[in-house]
Parts: sequence; structure tokens; C-alpha cells
Amino acid sequence: MSPISVKDVFSKKFSTVYESDPLSRCLELFKKETPPVLAVLDDDKKYVGVISRRWITRARLDPASTKVKTLMRPAPKVTPEVSLSKAARLMIEGGVRQLPVFEKEKLVGFVTDEDIIHSAVIQDWGNTTIEKIMTKAPYTIEANRSVGAVLSLFREHDISHLPVIDNGKLVGIISIQDIIEQIFQPQRRQTLGDIVGGKVQVLSIPAKGIMTNPVVTVTPETSLKEAEKKMHDFNVHSLVVTTKESLLGIVTKLDFLEPISQMETAERKLAVQFGVKGIEVNPEYVEIAKKRVAEAKRQEDLF
Repeated sequence: MSPISVKDVFSKKFSTVYESDPLSRCLELFKKETPPVLAVLDDDKKYVGVISRRWITRARLDPASTKVKTLMRPAPKVTPEVSLSKAARLMIEGGVRQLPVFEKEKLVGFVTDEDIIHSAVIQDWGNTTIEKIMTKAPYTIEANRSVGAVLSLFREHDISHLPVIDNGKLVGIISIQDIIEQIFQPQRRQTLGDIVGGKVQVLSIPAKGIMTNPVVTVTPETSLKEAEKKMHDFNVHSLVVTTKESLLGIVTKLDFLEPISQMETAERKLAVQFGVKGIEVNPEYVEIAKKRVAEAKRQEDLF
């Protein structure tokens, strides 16, 4: 992958809230401007962290009385000169998919996981097939199993998407976001508090009752470039990998980010110094060595 840095892809447009604002202010901005994340400022208008819509919906707190400070998180800062590989690594390590971009002490924008993935797949790496990065033999859930069982699998295996199977066939996919939006959010609107009496009942709803269908699928031979476009066009965070009627794997944005985060390290390992002080090297040997390194790089199974 050609060297690209954050300055080539980050967005200078962003919205801000204060840590003393109620969460309802964030929801207003997410609905009106649809930003991926909001920058949080203190009373002195200094940057202190970020907050995303997903964190708010997962928290199941009253947005009118809960302050932004309760749910905001720190995010690793990057400069415009930081490589996309390093930015991807920081996203994975920090558990945040949107990083603030700073020039000296000034917040100038944000770089997102989508920015990084798109920039990577429009280069040669985008011709790699999806089977190279997908998670093979993913966990699945039967259509009649309960939402409670789905949540148990999410927690046990630290995943957020499950293909739904009925009589051995793929019939849908369920994510943590489906559960939040279709079960917990409606309950919160009704009670504006903890679900007590209805909690057991809603967790008994079968997976097929809230799954997403039809499923957006790709084949193992689909290129990363095509897969990324499909994610963008259908506004989904995962794709199920199938061949004929067989389920082979699943790919998420994290599956894209992980190899991107390793590219810089891989390139450093493959760097070879062909000159040695005081020794004259035959140019013909240098070319042979270069060709061998290039061939090793092409055959590398990282990406």
C-alpha cells in the first residue's frame, strides 16, 4: 500500500457538545447532522473526549437528565502526518473508531474507520479476496433461540454480529444494534428507567423476530474493494460470506482494520539495505535480491 497519512483522508467538519450538556443534546445533533462522533469540550472550550450515538443507545439512561460527561470517552489523538496504518492500530487498541486530529493544540477534524478502510481498498490491496481477512466458521444462532441466548453468545465470545440459521439455511443476521434499537430503546421510551417486569419477557423474543433480512452477502472471491463498497451502499457493518447455500464466514470493519494496522510493520520487516560500508556490491546481485524481496512481499499471507 502506498504511504498515505491522516491528512489525506480526515474530515475537517465536526460537531461539538459540552461535557455538562444532557445526552439529549447529542441525540439532537446525531439526528440533525448525522456525524459519526461528537467532540466533547469542557467549560473552557477545551477538548476532553468524544461521544458516539452507539454508546448512548447502549447505556439505556435517561437522555434528558444524564450529562455527556457520564458517557464520553478519551480517544487517542493523532496528527495529520500519522500514517493510516498507525491510526488503524490506535483505533483497535483504544476501542474507538473515530480519532481526533490535532495540529499542535488545536482540534482540526476527525478520521474514521471508514476513511481508513476506503483509502486502503482503492489501492492494490483492494484486489485481495475477502477470504483472506474473513472470520471463518463464525458462531451462529438458530432462528427460534431467544434474544437472551444471543446476548449470552455476544458476551461469551466478545462478538457483536451473529448469522441466524433455520433448518441449516441462512435466514438473517442479528447484531447488538438490532437488540438496542428494537428492544431496549422502545422499552426505555416507555419507562425512562430500568426495565424490571418486562425484562425477562423481551429477552424471550426469538432471534427471528428482530433479525435483519435479507442478509447482505459476498463470496470468498469477492475483492475487498467490492466488499467495502457493498458495506457503504447498504450501510451495514458486516457481510456474511457464502458459497451457493453454505455459510463460510463473516467479515466486519474490524477485520479490515486489523491487517491495515499491520501493514507498516510488515513493510519495515521487508526493508533491506543493499549497501555495506567499505564493500562494493555487484549491481546484478542487488537486483536479484530486490526481486526476491518483492516476490516474498507478494506471497505474504498477511493480507
